[in-house]
Amino acid sequence: MRFVTPTVTSGPGGGDFLDKEAIAAAKDGSGVVILSLTNFLDLSARNQCPDASPSGFGQIEVFRSTDGGDTYQGSIVIGPDLTDFAADPNCNAGVSQQSSSPAFGPNGEVYVVWERGPWFDLTDVSADAEIVVATSLDGGATFGPPMVVDRINHMRGAPPVALLL
Repeated sequence: MRFVTPTVTSGPGGGDFLDKEAIAAAKDGSGVVILSLTNFLDLSARNQCPDASPSGFGQIEVFRSTDGGDTYQGSIVIGPDLTDFAADPNCNAGVSQQSSSPAFGPNGEVYVVWERGPWFDLTDVSADAEIVVATSLDGGATFGPPMVVDRINHMRGAPPVALLL
């Protein structure tokens, strides 16, 4: 293993907050590296919710390198922010998106999986969430729409009884 000078991807805009970065590298010698993360958008800086809390519910973004991680292109938004402006004009309602993880398939395809959910509104948090995956068949240059792998019980706000002891 060797250590090299760190590479910085393009930083977040305004007051955006990047979280839960994950990385995968192709094993075929192509030099393709995929970095996925959650970007909590600063909605007040975008004048979408100027009087509200500063961040959205998270969108999943991908950065791609074709030179082994020396430089990155992106970001590609594969899971757009799901803040529900209609349900609450102060942006306190929406669907959380977190914990993305990229992986390469045997033929250079790229998969990015993440948790979409639970739903938040002014009075409640749902237990419902989904595991979704977006797929790229061109080494991470473009991605198809996310597809649901499975529905899960997120348990946020309703942990199992054993966790309360």
